[in-house]
Amino acid sequence: MIRLTASPPYPRRLQTTDPATSEKIGAVQAQLLSIQITGRSPRDVETIAAVITDNFEHVLPLYAIRNDLKDLVRRYKIMAADIEDNRFTLDMELQREQARLEKLKALDAPASGAGQAAEQDKLVLQFMDVKNMREFLPLSYQVHAVASKIIDLQETIRGNEDKYAYRVAVLELTDRLLNQVEQSLPTHYTTQQFLSFLGEQLPACKDKAQSDYLKSYVRRTENLIFASTRAGISPVIYPVPKHFAGIGVVVFIASLMVTIFAAVVLEYPHGSSSRVRP
Repeated sequence: MIRLTASPPYPRRLQTTDPATSEKIGAVQAQLLSIQITGRSPRDVETIAAVITDNFEHVLPLYAIRNDLKDLVRRYKIMAADIEDNRFTLDMELQREQARLEKLKALDAPASGAGQAAEQDKLVLQFMDVKNMREFLPLSYQVHAVASKIIDLQETIRGNEDKYAYRVAVLELTDRLLNQVEQSLPTHYTTQQFLSFLGEQLPACKDKAQSDYLKSYVRRTENLIFASTRAGISPVIYPVPKHFAGIGVVVFIASLMVTIFAAVVLEYPHGSSSRVRP
């Protein structure tokens, strides 16, 4: 008999229509899992404990790794989609500012030919927020303000292109890691084999940014695996009186009989109605 006990214990799911309450209950995570094994001899307990702990420490964390990879894929897809959505808006704004710059230059050309005396009569204004109040500036200053904004837009577009290329490359790499985990889960694939697979992917990353991302993900995976290690080095084995084991067997048999009886009772009306129908 094997008994698993989570600490802190998971709350019992109640029938509730409040989404906040249901989300709060579902977000509870246990920090410690206690495994109690009942066997006929200390050797049986040690053998069973070795098999169970090996699966908990080297196989079960792969499901946490898969969920983490799915979350990373979703996040990078959203970030790449945000850049794609903003690309059209930035291009349109850049074209509008370039057209405004050409018109301002055409208006400022006659004014620039005026004499030095006319320059002394100009009123110089100073604003705290030049970007939002540049229409009140002299034409020459408006030209400089629009040209500065065009440079900012061009740098933003170029930076977004670099971010988009990086995120698409990281998305492809993460998706490849996720496929490796999902294809290996039906087999006896361990976390150590997955870490070895990650180490094999490092030489293939020619780009420094992708290599840094993969190194960071290796540390992230090691932390996930470390969270599944045992708290004690070896299991604690102690004798249990036979009558406790006997009571457990009796309770199990009684529960099985009650379950079978309930299934028969629930199935009987359905079977009777089916025979009466033409």
